[in-house]
Amino acid sequence: MKPIYLSIITLILAGVVSYATTKAVVPSSSSSVMSETKPKKSDESVYDRVMRTGELRCGIGIWPPFTIYESETSKASGTFPEIVETAMARMDIEVKWVEELGWSNFIEALKTNRIDAMCAGIFPESIRGKHIDFSIPAYYLGRGVYVRYDDDRFDDDFSKLNSSEYHFSAVDGDNVEVTQAHFPKAKILSLPQLTDYTQMMMNVVTKKADAVVINTYTGQDFIANNPKTLKRIGNGTFLEVYGGTIAFNKNEEQFKSMVNVAFEELLNNGTVEKIIKKYDEYPNTILRVPKPYQVAE
Repeated sequence: MKPIYLSIITLILAGVVSYATTKAVVPSSSSSVMSETKPKKSDESVYDRVMRTGELRCGIGIWPPFTIYESETSKASGTFPEIVETAMARMDIEVKWVEELGWSNFIEALKTNRIDAMCAGIFPESIRGKHIDFSIPAYYLGRGVYVRYDDDRFDDDFSKLNSSEYHFSAVDGDNVEVTQAHFPKAKILSLPQLTDYTQMMMNVVTKKADAVVINTYTGQDFIANNPKTLKRIGNGTFLEVYGGTIAFNKNEEQFKSMVNVAFEELLNNGTVEKIIKKYDEYPNTILRVPKPYQVAE
């Protein structure tokens, strides 16, 4: 029989090893874009896997009318899913909508190979570009500044909002960074990711915040359904303009080339324009990709 003190030491060592092992396999709880999680290694590139299976595993975020997802049926619709499915169908590739994700945790899903790509019209922001890559855009969206309908304090100059006495409503992983970049002195009333955009704008309506930076399609849609609640300021100026893209891991050059060729084809033959027109309710909110050619006069 072993001495009691040896048994105790053995149990202690076993516990330490077990704890260390557990800590090593538990994924980070952080959903930050800046997560340093390394990509899960795979002997197969996304391109090779898609070619072998004939399937593209897509992640999606909820953002009507650009992305709509029915979790019960795993079906997606909206402007961007329709463009993606049309592009992939031309190459006999079936799109599988495998996971609903937030705007700040989808990078983690890419790095751990839970999805092949985030097919949700992702904005190629520099903070994301450190970690992932993007396709060419299928269209562009601009962000504007919105305040309460009866608030005239900033009509002539929205830079006045850059003050510690004012609050912006924002959603984690979406518009927090861009708001802080343009209005660093202002305070942020931050909502968790997956929060409905309506709540972000209602914070301004109910005077919990003074302003919100949001894409102008969503802003105009909110106003159309809730007249005389918000207004866009800045005389039509876009705070920033971003393309709607597919996002994927870095060093996937073959996959990137395949997607870009398919997108260029749909852009040049008018298919993207036909899809956009089905959803384009508000003028100058879904901005078109300029033609890469010019007809001689």
